[in-house]
Amino acid sequence: MPSKELLVQRMSVLGKVGLALLLAYAILKGFKGGNDINVFLHAGSQFLNGEDLYISNPFNRYLYSPLFAAIMAPLSMIPWELSRIIWALLNIALSYRCYRILREMIPANIWNSRASWIWKTGIIFLSFNAFNHNLVLGQMTVIILWMTMEGLYQIFFGKEWKGAGLLALGMNIKIIPIIAISYVFFKGKIRASFITGVFLIASLILPALFVGFQENISLHEKWLNEINPSGSRYAWEENTGCVSLNCILPTFFLPATEDSNRHLELDTLLFAVEGSTLVLMIQGTRMLIFFGLLFLIFKQWNKREEKLSLWREWSLLLIASLLILPHQMKYSMLYAIPAIMLLWFSLSSGISKGIQKWLIITALLGAIVIALMGRDVIGSVTVNFLDHFRYMGLTLLVIYFALLFTWKINLEDS
Repeated sequence: MPSKELLVQRMSVLGKVGLALLLAYAILKGFKGGNDINVFLHAGSQFLNGEDLYISNPFNRYLYSPLFAAIMAPLSMIPWELSRIIWALLNIALSYRCYRILREMIPANIWNSRASWIWKTGIIFLSFNAFNHNLVLGQMTVIILWMTMEGLYQIFFGKEWKGAGLLALGMNIKIIPIIAISYVFFKGKIRASFITGVFLIASLILPALFVGFQENISLHEKWLNEINPSGSRYAWEENTGCVSLNCILPTFFLPATEDSNRHLELDTLLFAVEGSTLVLMIQGTRMLIFFGLLFLIFKQWNKREEKLSLWREWSLLLIASLLILPHQMKYSMLYAIPAIMLLWFSLSSGISKGIQKWLIITALLGAIVIALMGRDVIGSVTVNFLDHFRYMGLTLLVIYFALLFTWKINLEDS
């Protein structure tokens, strides 16, 4: 058996080779192009030309803030092939930072053990499918995930101003960190939540320096209309690539129409309901998850700020964000990685018992299937079947409830 030092050297060489291959792959994918990054770049050029950001985007609908279009404007001025490569490399760098934050939350004895390679390999395996999806599309899930994780980490263990600024910018660009901002307030970080609010207001006003006050208001009105979670557009969605509650419930409760392809050759309907009833069910389930989260975190754990306890709370926030907010697509599954790794730690440490253990095992098996859900891996027929039944969204629900069950487990004693 090789010595520990030799094993470390081999893993270091393997890591460097893997990084070189990943960089080459990212450059290739960035050069070839991805749809979502083209949406962002086109919005940046529209911002420079004083055009309406929310119409006439030939690549897809632009759903992000005016400030983000202003941020993307400089990248839109250089050749887009180079811009996409820069974007891909930025995603790799921020993914590594998210990994470092996660590593900081795990006890040192785990990372210093001979079996630490299992954790590192597991993170790569479970996240690669979602990461690759983001890389191919040129999505920004990694950036928002980093802003959320880095923002929370800085508020609790670093520089409060830096963390507040990142959360505010993340919420400005994409509404997902809104739950994290609420969390900061209820954890008693009043000053940090106040600073976040100030930064958020400033970020909303900032584009006025370039487009004028009235045009800035007009752009934000159009943006809020695009992303309003309670609007008619997001009352429910039948997109098979979506993992949100408003995409899960229609599959099992909304009667199919003749031109709907939701049924394939199977009747998945549990109970047929009217559209208005379905909306109430979706909104009610959203509120149940959100206020259940508030109760368990802010009532039971408000005074616990050990890293593992905070890791659990942050993981719950990320999963809840995917479920509650509409139009969260497959590439957003990167948000589930901290939760999955926490459940793995809980299971491998032998501290989960009974129903907790079996719920965690179910969640982890579901996560492994998601990691393998590539058309080149399990085939298009299988992927379409799982997508039809909203497998990813249902697995998120299992992960969420598995995390809730871990509140009885004293992770710090492991």
